[in-house]
Amino acid sequence: MQENIVKVSEIIDNRYDAYYYRKEFYELKEKLLNAEHKTIGQEFDVTKLAGFEYTKYFTPENMMSSDSYIALTSRNIQTECLDLTNYITIDKTVADTFLKRSKLRKNDVVMSYTGEYRRALLLDKDGFQLGPNICLLRVKEEELSDNKPQFLSNYLNSTVGQKLLDREKTFSGQPTVAMSRIRELIIPTNPNIMRSVNILMKNTYIQKKENESKARELLTSIDDFVLDELNIKLPQFKKEKAYTTQISNILGSRFDPDYNQECFSYIYNSLTNHNYDILKNLLVYYKKGTEVGTSQYTEQGIPFIRVSDFNSYGLTYSDTTKFISVDYFNELKDFSPQIGDILFSKDGTIGNSLLIDENINGIISGGIIRLHPNKDKVNPRYLSAMLSLNIYKQFFDRNSIGAIIKHLNIEELLNLPIPLPDKNIQDKIANYVLETIKTAKTLKEEANRELENAKQKVEKILLGE
Repeated sequence: MQENIVKVSEIIDNRYDAYYYRKEFYELKEKLLNAEHKTIGQEFDVTKLAGFEYTKYFTPENMMSSDSYIALTSRNIQTECLDLTNYITIDKTVADTFLKRSKLRKNDVVMSYTGEYRRALLLDKDGFQLGPNICLLRVKEEELSDNKPQFLSNYLNSTVGQKLLDREKTFSGQPTVAMSRIRELIIPTNPNIMRSVNILMKNTYIQKKENESKARELLTSIDDFVLDELNIKLPQFKKEKAYTTQISNILGSRFDPDYNQECFSYIYNSLTNHNYDILKNLLVYYKKGTEVGTSQYTEQGIPFIRVSDFNSYGLTYSDTTKFISVDYFNELKDFSPQIGDILFSKDGTIGNSLLIDENINGIISGGIIRLHPNKDKVNPRYLSAMLSLNIYKQFFDRNSIGAIIKHLNIEELLNLPIPLPDKNIQDKIANYVLETIKTAKTLKEEANRELENAKQKVEKILLGE
């Protein structure tokens, strides 16, 4: 390993860790300094939600208001769009009165500054509120003809910007980049460079969205295909905030309108109209994952698989940043997925289902439950496909609890009715789902490759190579 000698006079901000003074960071900074540049703080106002603002105003009452703004957090920030699958809110009156400085508007750049990922995004509309764990970067000049905000977003998401941010992160607790350090980051100011980067990334994101749209259409087709094969026809239902019904129609002790919507009884009847069984009768075993605690995380080792590590396309645990030691893994082997298991997300993003068909070295978190189907009763891939259907996700949403992070009771899951058509129909559905997901995944991977190629080109533009 090549040594890098650092003078005492070069040590800044009490940073004594070797990582900060790696040679590649020096060389990168030197290249940026040799071109037209300023600091981010010279071009943009940089701020975040103060700790007392979050604790004082983001109360359960204010977050459950019927008249509210979406408050963006790090999980909402993707590199080219907002992900509003899960979000928190803040009462509009409270926000307008006490949180005026954190009101977001069009052409603001927001960035997650804490956690493993630091993604930036240019907002294309007003109406959002600054939430915890993200910062606001607002251009000081009102004239936007030079596309400074768009360039800043592209720059921070580039390999160059990510290296600069990665260097500044602290290593105590959750990795965090201080606002003062963000303000001091170098940013190129050559108009030609900004223009070239913006055009390249705009075209790349357009192509990426087209491929991803095709992939989503394929995944959406699964629902229609499965329901058609099962001869289940669902009318269009409109949820009502208030309606009249018979006492006999009210289920259990739940009296809220959402829980007792007519559509749920109709869906249930459709699922049980033919041969069916409840989920727990179709399983050999089931087992919930575990939580290891942040103190057990290591920089390398055995992956700790969380809900965010798998989706409709499959398992992405190879990109995980959470690991545990081999010794600790050996203590927790009972929580390791086995071939034939179905991983099901019961917390957060509820309803992701994935059949494990290869050996996996990893431990699943408490937000995931392992379901091991009985092959004599049901095709495992068919069962996994059924649990991913939108009609079931409606049930999951209905039965989940939690104002911010949703949780599905395991008993609610185990008592779900599962249609059981003839084996040949199960096999047909399973094969269709497998091939469709493969095609969709290929499109998704192609989109990601194009993005990575574009990032490499951006790096060369930024560094004058």
